Parts: sequence; C-alpha cells; structure tokens
Amino acid sequence: MNIDQFISQLESSDAYRNNGRVRKLVDDSRQVLIDLAHGDDGDAFKAELTKFNSRLDECLSPVSPSPVAPEIKKPLIEILKSRFESHPERHGVIEWAEVEKALYAKPDKMAALKKMEESGGEPDVIGFNAYLNSFMFVDCAYELPRGRKGLNFNEASAMAQEFGAELMERWQYLHLQDLGKFDLQKPEADDYGFRTWLETSAKDLKSGNAMVGVRRGDSVSTEWFNANNSGLKYGLRCALKVPKV
Repeated sequence: MNIDQFISQLESSDAYRNNGRVRKLVDDSRQVLIDLAHGDDGDAFKAELTKFNSRLDECLSPVSPSPVAPEIKKPLIEILKSRFESHPERHGVIEWAEVEKALYAKPDKMAALKKMEESGGEPDVIGFNAYLNSFMFVDCAYELPRGRKGLNFNEASAMAQEFGAELMERWQYLHLQDLGKFDLQKPEADDYGFRTWLETSAKDLKSGNAMVGVRRGDSVSTEWFNANNSGLKYGLRCALKVPKV
C-alpha cells in the first residue's frame, strides 16, 4: 500500500469520521507525509511515518481526564452549586442535590467539568434528558472563552474530546440562547457575533462544511461554514452528559 492509499483508507475510516483528534492529526500530517514519500529521503519518511503512527495510537486511545483531587472537588462543587442556584431559569425543577449526587458518582464527569471551568466555560445544567437519564451541562459563559477562539472544526472537536466533553448539539445551542443572550460581542468588522462549532454528522462533514451556531443581535440561527475556517470568530462551547444515579 502506498502513502496515498494509506491516507485515503484513513479518511474513509470510522475513526476519521467520528474522532476530532484523528481528523486533526490526518489533516495536519497529510501533505508532509505525501511530500516525504515522493521525495528522495527514505529515512526521513520512515521517521515521520513512525511518529505519525505513534500519535495516531494516542488519538485512538480513550481520553481519561485525570481524577479530581479531593481538595479540589469541594471548591469545584461549590462553584457549580453557586452558579446553579444563581440561574434557576436554566434548569426548572431539577434539584441540585440530585446533580451533586450524580457528579460524585462519576469522577470522570467531574474531571471534565473541571477542564471546562478552568478554561473559562462556566458550565451549568440546562436540562435533563429523560431518554438518556442524564443531566445536560453546557458552557454558559456569556462570551466565548478567550482560549477557545480561533479554532477550526477539527480543533474544536479535538479540544472537547481532550476535556472529556463533546461539541454542543444544535438543540442545546438553540436552547441555551433561549435562556439568555450569549455571544453578543462581535468580532471586528463583522456583522455576526462569535460562531460556535456544533456537532456535525460524518456524512455532512464530507461536504467540507460543519454546522455553527450564530447570534446576530436578537436573531439566533444555525448555519453551515467551511470546517477549516479558524478565524477568531470561530470557537468552542462544550456539552457534557452526566448520568443520574
């Protein structure tokens, strides 16, 4: 199998379609591997391919956020509880005691929320999915966090996975915007506010476009943009499902 066939096989794999970290690695490495494969330095190509395969194995390994230390759990819980109690309009009849119980039962979810909080996301509960029996956390910072801007779709998807979270789904973004005015700030010389990358199916990604959520004044919509766009107007809001116990 030559390098072109190898790359083509990767791009048609489930891992490429469903794993943002794999997509980013393949897209970033494709041209370098092809150029080296068709060049005269065989040793350089072998070294680069070995490095690529090692990074691919890392991308295919499940992300397991580091456990939250006991001395950090309580302050994190207090931050989440305070935000939850300050915004009752976001979660209706959901009781904090049930949410806290679910968090202590799922250390990996608490670790993901820690990452979301530390990166400026200000996660909060916006509902309960009865079908999945899960509380739905999303980033509720009124503006996209500084460290989450300037990302293309693959970068946003990979960052969410590194946190142990996911991209927001379309309904989550629209529901969030029903709860308040988020992303009102506009990038310079742009009529739109910041654009949040949303979960996009592998089938739709084949077109080269991905879904984004956009607020323009009082108008909120979801639209399609080139998945490679990465200007400061594009960024990440995470979502996280926490099973009820």
